[in-house]
Amino acid sequence: MTATTSTKQTPPYLQDPLFADAMSLLQKGSWTAGLDQIHQLQSQYPEDLELARLYAEMSIRSQVDVYEREENRKQTIQKILRYSLIICVLALVSTLVWWSTTQYASYIQNQLEQVRLIAKKNAEELETYTRFRDGQNLLLADRPTAALLKFHEVEQIKPDYPNLDLYIQQAEALAVIEAEYDRGIVFLEENKTLEAQEIFNRLNQAVPNYRDVSIRVEQLEKLSSLDALLKKAASAFDQEQWEDAIAAYQAIKDTDQSYQKEFVERRLYDSYLFAAQAVLDQPETTTDELINAKQLLTKALLIFPQDQQTAASRENLQESLDQALYSTYLEAANVILSSPEGSLTKLNSANEMLKNALKIRSDDQDVIKLVDTSNLYLRAVEDFQTGSWNMAIEDIETVIANNPNFAWNTCQQLLYDSFFERGRVALKAREFTLAMADFQKAIETAEMMPDNRLVRLAVQLEYVQALGDQDLYEEAAAYYQKILTEADLLTLADKFNPVIAKQFEDASTLVDIGNFQAGYIAYRDALKNISSLMGTKKYTIQEGDYLPLLAAHFHTSSNLIVSDNVLISRRLEPGMILTIRFLKTTPAP
Repeated sequence: MTATTSTKQTPPYLQDPLFADAMSLLQKGSWTAGLDQIHQLQSQYPEDLELARLYAEMSIRSQVDVYEREENRKQTIQKILRYSLIICVLALVSTLVWWSTTQYASYIQNQLEQVRLIAKKNAEELETYTRFRDGQNLLLADRPTAALLKFHEVEQIKPDYPNLDLYIQQAEALAVIEAEYDRGIVFLEENKTLEAQEIFNRLNQAVPNYRDVSIRVEQLEKLSSLDALLKKAASAFDQEQWEDAIAAYQAIKDTDQSYQKEFVERRLYDSYLFAAQAVLDQPETTTDELINAKQLLTKALLIFPQDQQTAASRENLQESLDQALYSTYLEAANVILSSPEGSLTKLNSANEMLKNALKIRSDDQDVIKLVDTSNLYLRAVEDFQTGSWNMAIEDIETVIANNPNFAWNTCQQLLYDSFFERGRVALKAREFTLAMADFQKAIETAEMMPDNRLVRLAVQLEYVQALGDQDLYEEAAAYYQKILTEADLLTLADKFNPVIAKQFEDASTLVDIGNFQAGYIAYRDALKNISSLMGTKKYTIQEGDYLPLLAAHFHTSSNLIVSDNVLISRRLEPGMILTIRFLKTTPAP
C-alpha cells in the first residue's frame, strides 16, 4: 500500500482575514484572543495539519511567555528579598558593632545565624516552588517528558511536596501517549499507513482530543477507502468492465484529486477510450449508445487534450464514431419519414436527427436538402393549422418537388387538404374560378393517393356545388352522375339505403328528360343523406397527431374530420376522441 504525495499549495487559511488578525494579536502578546481566533480557523479548516501545528506551537509559546513573566516576577521578589536581607544584615551588623561595643557581641552572633538559616530555608522553598511550577507549565504545553524531569527534581528536594505524586502520574501517562504518537508519525513517514492507522485509532479512543489525532484518523480512513476503491477499479479495468472502471476511477478523482493523480488519470483516460471503442465493436448500436460513446471520448480529451501517445488511435476512434453516428442519424430519420406513423413529435425528432447529422458532415448536400425539406414540411403543417393556405400550398409543393415520398403519403394529403380548404374559402366568397381551380387541383392530388374514393368524393361534392351556384345545372347534373359512378354510390345505395337509391333513380330520370336544374337539386338532396352509406369508428388522439396525418391514415379528408367532430381548431390535443367516417365498401381501418 502506498501513500500519495502531492505538490503543496498555499493553504487557504493564509488568505483568511481572521488569520491576519490572530497573528497581529499574538505578536502583541494577546495570547488568549489570538489563540481563540486560530481555534475558529481550525473549525473552518478542520483537515489542515499546518493550522493544527500552529495552534499547538502558539499554545506552547503562550505558556512559555506566562512562565517567563512568572520568572521575572519571582526574580523581582528575590531581589527585593535579597535587598531586604542585605538591609537587615547591615542593620544587624551595625547593631552588632554597636552591641559588641556594649558587651552584647555573643547575642548578636546568634541572631545573625538565625537570620541566615531563615533566608536559606526561604530560598530553598522558592527554588522548589519554581521547579514545580515549571513542571506544571511544561505539562500544560504538552511536553510531558520535560515536565517529568522537573517533577523528579522537586521529588529529590522535597518528596512530600503537595500533589507531586499526582502530577508525576499525569506526566508519565502523557509521556507514554506522546511516545505512541511519535511512533505513529514515524510509521507515516515510512509509508506504513496500516500500522499508523492502528496507532492513531487506539490513541483516538483513549484520548479523543489529543493533538491532531482525530484529523489523522479521518485522513487515514479516507486513504484506506481510496486504496480499496483503487483495487476495485483495477479489477474492473483488467476484466474490461469499462463502465465499472470509469465509475471507480472517477469516484477516486472526486474524493481526492491528488491521490495517485497521474496513474488514476491515465487509467480513467484509457477506460473512456476503451469504452467508446467497445460501443463501435458491437454488432448493432443505437443512437443513444453512439452519443454516449462520443461523450466518453470528449471526457477523455478533457483529461489529456494533447496526449501524443494515443493521438492516432484517438483520431481514428473519433472518425469512426462520427461515421457511425452520422449513418445512424440518417437511418433513423429516414425510417420516421417513410413511416405512416409520422407524428409531429416523430417528424421533429427526425428533423433534429438530420441537423445532428449535418453537424458531423456539414458539406453533405443531400442532407442539407433533406433538412430544408423537413423544415418546409413542418412549416407547411403549421401554416395549415393556422389557416395560412397559400403558404402551406407553396411550401408543400416545394417539398413534393424535392422528395415526392417525403413523410410517407402525408405530403399529398396535406396538399390536398390545403387546396380543398382554400377552394372552400373562395367558394364562400363566390370567387368561382379560383374555387373550381383549387378543387380541381385537390382532385388531381387525390388521384395520387391510395384508397382515394372518399377523399375524391369529398372534394367532388364541393366542385359540383360550385357548378350549381353558377347555375350550370347541366354540367352539375352530369358531374353528379360521374360522382355516383366513380364512388360506386349506386351500388352502396341499393345495398344499404333503398330510399336513396330511389332518389338517385328519380334524379337520373329528370336529367334524361332535360330538366337539369330539377335533376341537380334531386341529386343534391339525395346526397345530403350520404351518411347512411358510411360507417364510423372512434379514435383517441395521441401525442403528435395532426389532421392531415389522421386523414391520410383513414383515407378521408381533414375537412370531414373537422365537420363531423365540430372542431373549433385544427390543432389536436392528446386524449381527444374523434369520430372517423368511411365508405362502407371501404374496409374499416
